[in-house]
Amino acid sequence: MSLTELSSPSPHVWLVAERAAAGTDSDAKSVDARQAIELAYMRELQAISTHLIQENAGGLYDAILDAALRLLHSDMATIQLYEPGRDGLKLLTSRGFEPKNILLFDWVERDAGTSCAQALRTGSRTVIPDMESCDYVVGTPAHDALRVCEIRAAQSTKENAP
Repeated sequence: MSLTELSSPSPHVWLVAERAAAGTDSDAKSVDARQAIELAYMRELQAISTHLIQENAGGLYDAILDAALRLLHSDMATIQLYEPGRDGLKLLTSRGFEPKNILLFDWVERDAGTSCAQALRTGSRTVIPDMESCDYVVGTPAHDALRVCEIRAAQSTKENAP
């Protein structure tokens, strides 16, 4: 999972949940219920992170990551800072990645094949249930990096902070 703070006149926080293994669940009702619970968790995290950003509590990024990992049952998490001059996302902190592999996401371009880049492009929540079948991921340099990190699924959610 990734949390991405965007620095601009109106900063934004992006939450990205990344799962190492895509689960298979044939029961559609169970999937819908799980997605509703995860959305509620994401909204709770958004409220917490907005509050922290408003208080300029940058030192609490790690606490946000830890809570997000627990709440969303994610294997990995990052926080990234949007740099308007370069129009991309700079890695601030992470959890769950091998130290050598996280460097693959030190900088994420707007046009990269990742959920956080897609959320940046669209300005809305992005869910990738399976990286191997996502048309804007497969065949990109990011796809190779996602495979190295064993990321199989991801979610990015934009949050506006005043």
